[in-house]
Amino acid sequence: SHDVFSEELTRQLEEMPVMMRGMSSYEHWIDGAYLITGVTEDTLDDDKPFSLPLTDQNALDALRERLQGSGEDLGITVNGVNPREVASALRDLKAPATLCMAEPEKNSGDDHVTAVNLSRVVSLDSVPKPLLVTSAVEAVRRKYPGADQVEISHFKGGPCDERNIVSCLVPGGARAGWTVVPDIQEAVQLAHSRAVRRCEAQGNFGGGQTVRLTGLQARKDLNGQVGLAVKFAEASGRWTVRMQDGEGKQVTLGAACAESGQVRPVNLEAAENGGPNGRVMVFWGDARWSRTQLLGEIARGHWGLCRASVGDIAADSKKRHANLAGRLAFAPVTEMTESFMKEAQRQMTVFRSTGLVASTGAGADEGDDD
Repeated sequence: SHDVFSEELTRQLEEMPVMMRGMSSYEHWIDGAYLITGVTEDTLDDDKPFSLPLTDQNALDALRERLQGSGEDLGITVNGVNPREVASALRDLKAPATLCMAEPEKNSGDDHVTAVNLSRVVSLDSVPKPLLVTSAVEAVRRKYPGADQVEISHFKGGPCDERNIVSCLVPGGARAGWTVVPDIQEAVQLAHSRAVRRCEAQGNFGGGQTVRLTGLQARKDLNGQVGLAVKFAEASGRWTVRMQDGEGKQVTLGAACAESGQVRPVNLEAAENGGPNGRVMVFWGDARWSRTQLLGEIARGHWGLCRASVGDIAADSKKRHANLAGRLAFAPVTEMTESFMKEAQRQMTVFRSTGLVASTGAGADEGDDD
């Protein structure tokens, strides 16, 4: 969400009566950092073709008066009649008759977009159904001892269906660097499976763990960067690490450490809160738009878009919104832009212009000819 949009919602929220604040969805949007988890085609039953029997001439005449345009415009078909000639065919139609309403053309604007907020973390004690979580973990633990060590964090995912778990995100995986699943039990099992140590050569790291590169010689620019350990190839002794830009790097591990008997990683180190035993992000509720609705909100300046990265998953939840600064693409100012967004843009333009003039003046006083 745009900073100005968040500030405006905060201002409106503060002016609301206390009782109305709980009914408002504003808190879901303020400083929101949403990950789009799905785009599905609209399959509502009212989009299907249907037949309209007309047994009474008066009903047919009344309908004829309301209908205007050609058959293509109306979505009406008449057997053996050119769609452009349906209007004249309707004029000649006599009851009893049956009108067949054609199936409307597919419109991607009606597609459903779902997303979850990565920035509103909450404790297990405050979720609507904590017993559901503990039961799911226990069910997996009975099959896979050690699964109860998987780290689970909970989020207010959005204003829709917020009393239920709508999706879970498991870091790791060879494609994007994370996997979204609908069921918490499935998510815990997947996280445990990725994190389990299958061989000594992989070191003290598990799949899906947040790691930091260190000690690289050929690519010293990567040292200190954070990524996700995705997959270990035992044959080559290398981890594939998914970096923040989505690129996969293969990192070699070193020889055994004589003191501990463990494999000592040469080019990897565990990042803080990295989830060495697997991690699951649980989302209670989500946000839902039609594609047209979301594009309208983007056009008004409420939201910016960028490609998600493993850096967004690995980041501290409180920093996810701020970390998007400089990456988001916002719609240009048009007649659709909210007035408060336009005013903020105007003020920023004046501020930058003033700053530029002051900088130029200081340079002239110092005799800088460059």
